[in-house]
Amino acid sequence: MAKLRDGIRQMRAQYESQKVPDELYRRLDALTAAPPPKKHKPMRWLRRFGGACAAALMALCIAANTSGTAARALEEIPVLGKFVSLFKFHEYSDSKNGVELQLEGPHISGLPSSDADKRVNAQFDRYVEQIMSQYEADAAAAAGLDEGHESITTSYNVLIDNERQLSVAVNTTIVMAGAQDCTAFYNIDKQSGELVPLSALFDDGVDYITPISGEIIGQMRAQMAADDQVCYWLDDEVEEWNFTAIDTEQQYYINAAGELVISFDKYSVAPGFMGSVTFTIPQAITDPLARAGGLLDQ
Repeated sequence: MAKLRDGIRQMRAQYESQKVPDELYRRLDALTAAPPPKKHKPMRWLRRFGGACAAALMALCIAANTSGTAARALEEIPVLGKFVSLFKFHEYSDSKNGVELQLEGPHISGLPSSDADKRVNAQFDRYVEQIMSQYEADAAAAAGLDEGHESITTSYNVLIDNERQLSVAVNTTIVMAGAQDCTAFYNIDKQSGELVPLSALFDDGVDYITPISGEIIGQMRAQMAADDQVCYWLDDEVEEWNFTAIDTEQQYYINAAGELVISFDKYSVAPGFMGSVTFTIPQAITDPLARAGGLLDQ
């Protein structure tokens, strides 16, 4: 096993030395940027997507859906819970100068108030705005190039829908001399009509990061001990590669059993062949920390 670990470490070093071009980093940084700026480790730039984004510039989103290559599609509307519905609001397909875009984005209706609908939809629109803005910038920059060099694909799906909670996953794949996948989770409390960040699941002042991070590290070690094909970035000689703790607002959702599921994008805690990874946190860990009446207390 030690020999295998050494081999994986060597492959990782080779991977890091031949990673995708700086231009991809520059464009993806611009694509996912959202104030306030935050220090992040290599390969974690797409983590800035998600429910904490600021309100959208609605004019851009409306323009995208009234252009010749976009349409507002309200067909195939799934009914969520008793009153809440999610529908395809953005649908955009385009190709310019070798840069391709396929995008679908949702809107929601039926939350406790129209203002709640607007607040959540503004977050969905913010995500779409970032994708659209960077696509236009990249297409302009690619003018005159001979070959296509970039594709951006965004879609969404419903993960959890019950009386209290709606969790929507928005997935983006970006290919440009290399590929990256990321998922933003929008966890909506149907009672309050609000998006719920990870920190809001727990009582104020409670240290949820330490026990959850410790559980994840334990699961990583157990998986690696059981299967030589599994590899996570722990105990590496290059300390900045190692996973040590989740972010304060880590991407998450709550599964059908009421368990907290922590999600990591591809490359963030493991080599690319591991893909995106998730860890289910036992309720024995989260129950003592959970906010009374919150999404973890159902």
